[in-house]
Amino acid sequence: MYIYFINQKNLRAMKKLLLITAIALASFFKVSAQTEQGNILLGGAISYESDKNDIGDDDDDDADENVTIMPMIGYFVKNNLALGAGVGYAYHKEPSGAKDSYFTVMPFGRLYKSLGSEQFKIFGQLAVPLQFGNFENADGDDIGESTSIGVSLSPGFSFFPTKKFGIELSFTGIEFSNYKQEDSDGDTVVDTNHFSIGADFFSPQLGLLFYF
Repeated sequence: MYIYFINQKNLRAMKKLLLITAIALASFFKVSAQTEQGNILLGGAISYESDKNDIGDDDDDDADENVTIMPMIGYFVKNNLALGAGVGYAYHKEPSGAKDSYFTVMPFGRLYKSLGSEQFKIFGQLAVPLQFGNFENADGDDIGESTSIGVSLSPGFSFFPTKKFGIELSFTGIEFSNYKQEDSDGDTVVDTNHFSIGADFFSPQLGLLFYF
């Protein structure tokens, strides 16, 4: 049998040790829980652009407008591996009044890898964007449709300052897409393939993702 005598000095030291241990454990679980199995990530993109050309004698004061809405959601099927999809809408209006709009579905998979600390991780994202468009003239008549099918592999870097969200930088990596455009009679007028490889580190995309 052991009998311990704890004086006030030792008691204060033990309290400090317990407090430091509790803070360290809380900090560890706060960041490490973000990409664990069963968690959900939320993100996306929303943008509006308007360009107006006042040069020349053209009396058309309409601007060239672009609107993009692309929410995304993912689920961590295992630690550091999330599967999900983005569903979005894009709209473009020309000064002439012609319009084109696109509906996008983008399944994706994302794999994270820790950089020594759970607050800093790199990731690779494989996505398959599918885009379906519709064209209208200034009178609102349908003049054609488009379809785009692609695949992309993009690297990125994430910093997790808190449990609820992460700040990330992503870069264009490898992309391939096929774009087809048909007129109102169903005849193909455009059929192109696009391929690119290499990351532009001077034009990264900055984003926020929320984790639950």
